Amino acid sequence: MPRGLRLDRPDSWHHVTNRAIARRTLFEDARDVRLFLARLAHVVRAGLIEVHSYCVLTTHFHLLVRSPTGELSAAMQSVENEYSRWFNRSRKRDGPLYRGRFLSKPVETLTYRRHLVGYIDANPVQAGLATAPALYPHCSARHYARGKGPPWLSRGWVENHVKERMNLT
Repeated sequence: MPRGLRLDRPDSWHHVTNRAIARRTLFEDARDVRLFLARLAHVVRAGLIEVHSYCVLTTHFHLLVRSPTGELSAAMQSVENEYSRWFNRSRKRDGPLYRGRFLSKPVETLTYRRHLVGYIDANPVQAGLATAPALYPHCSARHYARGKGPPWLSRGWVENHVKERMNLT
């Protein structure tokens, strides 16, 4: 049975995630994470997606993205394919890296989008990799806590949401 079409239309929001095959490590060190994020930055600069929140763990990643042009599949295919080729070549290996195509769940309500930012930020704490989201080096929470981050991270929506919750607007 063929897989269903991905629900991606212009200006749609998505929770995007993927895992390594067979519970293996997807990101072995900080260099791997930097390369993955560089590939992500490339598709952001190309205008295919906006990244509003992210967390890169050892076996998987989570992203909250907006797809301004409806090209989420092309963006993620580029990111994952280039990362996987680099990962395999740098380790002189071959074969699949991911357990399947990336998963994307449409984020259709503001309530769910707000919840998702907290869920993504909480991942390293739940995995025992940090005691607080802002202390984990491969997570957007760190950038939000410090007040600055990479230019490819779309900070406006999340920062406005936090200000609203703290009655600072």
